[in-house]
Amino acid sequence: MTSRAVAWLRLAPWLGVVAYAAVLARRVPSLVHDTATSDSVGTMLVAQRLPSAPAGSTVTLGNAAHYTTLWFDEATRGLAHHRAIWEAMPYLAALLGLLILVETVRRLAGRQAALVCLAIGIATPPLLLLPQFAQAFHGLTVLNGIVLGTLLVWLARTPRPTAVHVLAGAEAIAVLTGLGLASDLLLLVTGILPFALALVVLAWHRRDRRGRELLVVGGAVVLVSVVAGGLTALAMHRGGYDTIGVSQGVATPGQFKSNASLLGQLVLDFGNGRLTLHDLGFLGPARLLLGVIALVGALVPLWVLERVVRGRGGAAAASPARDAPHEQGDDVPPAEERNEDAVRLFLSYWGFVALLLLIVFLFSRIPVDRSSMRYLVSGFMAVAATVPFLTLRGRTTAALVALAVTVNGVLGALVLQRATLDDFDVLQQHPDGLVAALEAHGLHHGYAGYWQANLVTWDSDGAVQVASVQQRPECHAGAPGWFCPYRFFSVSDWYAPQPGPSFLIREIGGVYVPDPPPSSVRPTSVFSYDRFAIYVYDHDIGADAAQHTTGWN
Repeated sequence: MTSRAVAWLRLAPWLGVVAYAAVLARRVPSLVHDTATSDSVGTMLVAQRLPSAPAGSTVTLGNAAHYTTLWFDEATRGLAHHRAIWEAMPYLAALLGLLILVETVRRLAGRQAALVCLAIGIATPPLLLLPQFAQAFHGLTVLNGIVLGTLLVWLARTPRPTAVHVLAGAEAIAVLTGLGLASDLLLLVTGILPFALALVVLAWHRRDRRGRELLVVGGAVVLVSVVAGGLTALAMHRGGYDTIGVSQGVATPGQFKSNASLLGQLVLDFGNGRLTLHDLGFLGPARLLLGVIALVGALVPLWVLERVVRGRGGAAAASPARDAPHEQGDDVPPAEERNEDAVRLFLSYWGFVALLLLIVFLFSRIPVDRSSMRYLVSGFMAVAATVPFLTLRGRTTAALVALAVTVNGVLGALVLQRATLDDFDVLQQHPDGLVAALEAHGLHHGYAGYWQANLVTWDSDGAVQVASVQQRPECHAGAPGWFCPYRFFSVSDWYAPQPGPSFLIREIGGVYVPDPPPSSVRPTSVFSYDRFAIYVYDHDIGADAAQHTTGWN
């Protein structure tokens, strides 16, 4: 390959970056609204309605606590256009995390590697883009993990990791990490444990004073994070905040097989790829190429981790050979050696992120369906963090990497341009139409299944308040059709009896309220909208349901 061809290929990833950025700029504003669900608006709705909650109310925040997100929302609630700020926050946090990662890669491996990192990180396919639109989809956890990886680099490159200013900075990040841990236990897998394991690996290979110092400082970060997280979780629980529906236990053999199959599909979705001739779409055989690129890219963090753990380098090309200590003192390694340690820590950190996510995804009961991609965003960032270092392994490898990320970015932009809600794994809930239909009938208080309730309340800016309910065995209903609270992202006073008329939205063929209400209490009217039947009552139907089911207190 000629020098001119190599030079052009080195710049080629900019094509993918520009193409994807152009499509994102055009589609993101509408996609934030169109892909909204009761999950994605949950924390925002709770923050919006908390001021009106009476003292002693219990706040339930889904299967993760989301405290840091809720605190951000509460801190900015008084600002003009705060709803727009809340909706933009997840994507802005994702962009901030990507920029931090790109700059860290640049410092360790140069501009070409940073360009590759940017080209991979920005080219998020629909399923990976969806978590960046929602506050409740672990976005701040991903950002926190990127910060921890950068902290490792800073500790390794600083001449004296035990200096007071270094310890102060590290422990400040540790406290923030503790708040993040209390908010989302996923951070344990995608940040804290990889942070500790990377330092253990480095200390094992160095076996000297510097390795022990870095291990002690890192251990202090982990300890402070865990303690701060535990104290925060305890304080919030005592203050009336709780979680519900946290998946527990180890996967059965059948679930393991299902998880493995799902993981394979989601890894291919990292790059909009396929490995069979089924569902190739308008790209045709190009989807097969994207599948190969996605699969190879996903293996890189694990390959790099294996090399670093075995002491076979994996990043040796990223920094020059070690020199003798110089004017900073005999006990301070030269900058080249510190940079090599930083590279090893960085690569092993992201390798452990990928490995631990792999283990948890396969052996836990957390994965359910394609929406489980929200748990793998840090795994995608591990690919963006480690693949760029392949550019340091020679001109041919660098050219192949540049070509692969360019193809991925350009074709990915075409996929995103034509993506429908099915590609985002979102079922349209028609909140605008439901709000209009309810307001046309003078209705402002009622009940619905989870997928409609919070979303309708949010979309109407609280003008129509809908409490989430379910018709499931947990209700212990006295007769078919009765319903009880479904408390994901809710405040307990939302279920208190209210004067005036009410309604029940039945989603025909739905999950939470699929059945008609009991005929023992006659509605004053029934009307339909899309796949929904709305039953209208001249009183609070929830008060009747509370007499026939459990879970209202």
